[in-house]
Amino acid sequence: MRHRSMLPKDLLPEQMHITFTERPFPQKQGADWSIPPRVINDYDLFLCSSGSAVFRVKDTDYRLTKGEALLVPPDTVFSARHGGDGRFEAVAQHFTIDIVGRYDLFSLIRYEAHVRFDEAWPFVAEVLRFYVASWEPDGSMLSGHAHFLTLLTHFLERAYRGDRAEAGEQEMFIVDMAHVFQTRFASQDVMFQAMDRSPYSRDHTTRLFREHMGVTPKQYLIQTRMRAAREMLQQGCSVKEAAFATGHRDELYFSRLFKQKTGTAPSVYHAGV
Repeated sequence: MRHRSMLPKDLLPEQMHITFTERPFPQKQGADWSIPPRVINDYDLFLCSSGSAVFRVKDTDYRLTKGEALLVPPDTVFSARHGGDGRFEAVAQHFTIDIVGRYDLFSLIRYEAHVRFDEAWPFVAEVLRFYVASWEPDGSMLSGHAHFLTLLTHFLERAYRGDRAEAGEQEMFIVDMAHVFQTRFASQDVMFQAMDRSPYSRDHTTRLFREHMGVTPKQYLIQTRMRAAREMLQQGCSVKEAAFATGHRDELYFSRLFKQKTGTAPSVYHAGV
């Protein structure tokens, strides 16, 4: 069995599901500011734009300064105090993140909790400003989600240190299979490529995949191909182009399958765009 890397650049947006458990919390704190020891049940990402603070997470101290971020994991005792350098300004966001609807991303990787953005900070700071503004009464939750995904991606690119060796074998190969389907759906032998990730027999792999993902590998591949075909038709591709680009050699079979799965013939769908 071969596992691919879980590097952030390898993940697709549709593989990640982010849930905001609270609104973003902008902080502008003076020298008397502190957070007493507490435990949270989700992730808390702090992004500092001015001053400094000292966080104690478990038994480790982190000094958070301008242009840096700190991730506090769930079910972890942490505390914080002002760092003594001017007003401490930061944004804190509570969230959860899972991969392919099933697994906590951070449980699958090794990462540094404390990162510095360096040359990327001017861009990150601007996105952070727009992110906070997106939560105003007249803001857009859609743009807020997109802005936070950008912030989290920049954090992950700097924090990632490799896959977690102790991650469950089933978890890793199922995530891997889903990634193969989503990135190689046009290939004629994509099912073989995906199944090759599993250490088990084809039948047992199919049962495990369905148990974890809710559908069989074949059904998952069909769903992925139909979603890609809809996007291609929306972008102006012909039915024939969409069929061949999603791994279907028979245009007629593709049309029947598309109508069966979406309720609309691809020619009608294309004409209605």
